Amino acid sequence: MVTLFEEIEKERILTPAEEYKIIEQIKQSDKRYKHLKDMIIISLNTAMRQGEILGMKKDWIDMKEGIIHVPRQAQKRKKKDKRVPINSAIKPIFKKLLKKNKESEYLFVNQKTGNRYTSVQNSWNSILKEAGLKGKPGVDKLRLHDLRHTAATNLARAGKDIKFIAQYLGHTDVKTSARYIHYSDEDLKKGAEVLVRVPSDFTTPKKDRSQTLRACSSAG
Repeated sequence: MVTLFEEIEKERILTPAEEYKIIEQIKQSDKRYKHLKDMIIISLNTAMRQGEILGMKKDWIDMKEGIIHVPRQAQKRKKKDKRVPINSAIKPIFKKLLKKNKESEYLFVNQKTGNRYTSVQNSWNSILKEAGLKGKPGVDKLRLHDLRHTAATNLARAGKDIKFIAQYLGHTDVKTSARYIHYSDEDLKKGAEVLVRVPSDFTTPKKDRSQTLRACSSAG
């Protein structure tokens, strides 16, 4: 039996098609939602928490070193600072944002109030609805936190080990990071093909077995 709590806590990752739909919808929407585009791309490339992105200060960002220094007081229950790499996808975004709102210490500033954002949940919900991705809470509704799960899963898909992913996410326990990785059926199908390359009567089709054995012999 699935409890209400379990439904509310359900997590999932964005597909590439969903990422594209959301970004394209923001581009087509009015300027109220433009800030979301940069936030989403930064989240998908850094796996930073929503609160860390909304509260990001300009002096956290070291463009020369290519690192975001997230102080421990800006993180949940953390005893040390976190270092997040700035990859080539978000470098231009940071360069652009650092030149804006020069009077503010924060990277993201609400143009209406002049203050930092404390939440973008309403904007996120509106964009999902306009993109046809509204979903049902606890079933298939996309949460902002799912961007962090998506980044973790993409790292795993790229072959990064769990220790790397834990450090990237800022986790001290790899067990926590493991809960952030969600493979799709397509991921599992692709992974299953690895077993075909193992010379065995039970995994390798007969017509390919001799080739597999020869390849293993030459590799040895």
